[in-house]
Amino acid sequence: MSQYTQKSQRTIQSERPAEIGRKVRMSLLEYSESSFTDPHSVVSLDEPEFDPAAFSHIGKIYEGVEPHRMGGHAVVRTEEESKKCVHHFDPNHRDYFIVRLAKRTMLDTLCVSTRFFAGNPACDLKVTLIDDVRNDELTIPIPHLQPDSEHWLEQIQFHTTRMVFRFKAGGITRVWAFGEESNKQPNPLVWLSKNSCVVFKEDDFFGGPDYALSDKADRSTPHMLGWETSRSAMGLQAVFPIRKGRVKEVVIDTYRHVNNYLRSAWVFSANFPDDIVLDKEGCPLWQVTSSSDEQWTTHELKAFFEALPQDKVIGFSFDIEPLANTQWTLETTFELQKDAMHIQSELDFDASHICIMFLPHGGLHAIKVMGEPY
Repeated sequence: MSQYTQKSQRTIQSERPAEIGRKVRMSLLEYSESSFTDPHSVVSLDEPEFDPAAFSHIGKIYEGVEPHRMGGHAVVRTEEESKKCVHHFDPNHRDYFIVRLAKRTMLDTLCVSTRFFAGNPACDLKVTLIDDVRNDELTIPIPHLQPDSEHWLEQIQFHTTRMVFRFKAGGITRVWAFGEESNKQPNPLVWLSKNSCVVFKEDDFFGGPDYALSDKADRSTPHMLGWETSRSAMGLQAVFPIRKGRVKEVVIDTYRHVNNYLRSAWVFSANFPDDIVLDKEGCPLWQVTSSSDEQWTTHELKAFFEALPQDKVIGFSFDIEPLANTQWTLETTFELQKDAMHIQSELDFDASHICIMFLPHGGLHAIKVMGEPY
């Protein structure tokens, strides 16, 4: 690692190399923060643009990833010393974003651009290259990013499926990867839930779960689409059949859902005969536990909380989770993030149907169940 790091630092240059491999398509999987920009533009294959007359409600329009300025800073007050204000600083805080390459690639050249970020480029950058086939990774530090510049790293020669960019402050306009497709690719999986339809409808204030299960939910739009509940909803389910097979991966995508993303998800599996008639009564129940240790179960969280007496609500908080039953087996859970593709790929179970339960209310873009059909 140390030899590679020294070599990488020597070969960082501001000019595009004369000979270069193919530019690789990438997608943004997740990011910590990007208050000032549309973060998905950071992986655009196009040259960045800058319109000096273009402004939004928050100021000048830039491309790429630019987090807010407050990462690692917080103000701490105590009731005991109300006049005292302590500013807390965490020098270890770093913002980040993760990208996935369309194909496993023998990465040869990487470009990190701060074009148009003249006074606020990112700094103290560490790029971690990940190979999910060999479970290997390589970290390249780039301590000093120059303003309004391109930074080219050559002769990397590392099989790469994903890249993680961790940095302090400022913005990054583009990341471009160059190389040739690796001979060995991750094992291909079949989209078992492609264009499936939910068995019964839940709250679908905007869009619906059938869109989230369809091949239309492909991230081709530059704006939010998908399945969004009303604000008064509380807990929802998506129950749908899949092509019978061995499930290896579940994907829940909150693409472009920034201020209204769902927070929690539970994935259940079941094996039913072809002529099964499903209803909500056979699905997992919500279990509600009060901070007073009282416990209830219900199929309808919204109705449950509306009917709960005020003397059991005021001053209390609640833990909520769905319960497996004789028909449905809990396989995995998700802690969902804003505008992110959540992938759990170390699964291994048989199923004919899937039930996914979400809390509290809000939206998502896509649900995909991947695996090996029978």
